Amino acid sequence: MIPYSVLQSDHQPGAFVITVVSARAAQIYARLLAERFPGNKFAIQEGGAWGAPDCHPSIRDSARSFEVERLAATMLKRDAETNPEGLAKWHVYFLRRPDTAATTRCRAYADHDTPMRSRTFSSPDYIGTAIFYGDLPTPHDLGVMLEDFQASKEAIA
Repeated sequence: MIPYSVLQSDHQPGAFVITVVSARAAQIYARLLAERFPGNKFAIQEGGAWGAPDCHPSIRDSARSFEVERLAATMLKRDAETNPEGLAKWHVYFLRRPDTAATTRCRAYADHDTPMRSRTFSSPDYIGTAIFYGDLPTPHDLGVMLEDFQASKEAIA
């Protein structure tokens, strides 16, 4: 497997936090660190970020703490059945278009992008969610997911 690094992205250049074994593990660590250090942004990067400056020791210590390690392992075990390769997790949100209720649009956000996910989820136009594992979903992937979502809504109605 290719290692992934977690970076503190609100610093330029991004400060190195930790390297883990998969994209999904990196997302989990980034999300857990964002919960523990509100106001800081964390990103993931494929490969080791060996040339990047180090983050603050308290952030690095938190990433390597027993609590964060245990939570990350629990979440990875929970995802193992649906995502055995440890691919990145994307949340695809389906939203009503403000101008007409008949059409739907969709947006995809990485699992560790909690501010955008919570803002989209709380939008009055929000109507549903789907999960996508892999690299950034292409427009074709999003189109297929949107068609499937609309077909499932029609089947229910």
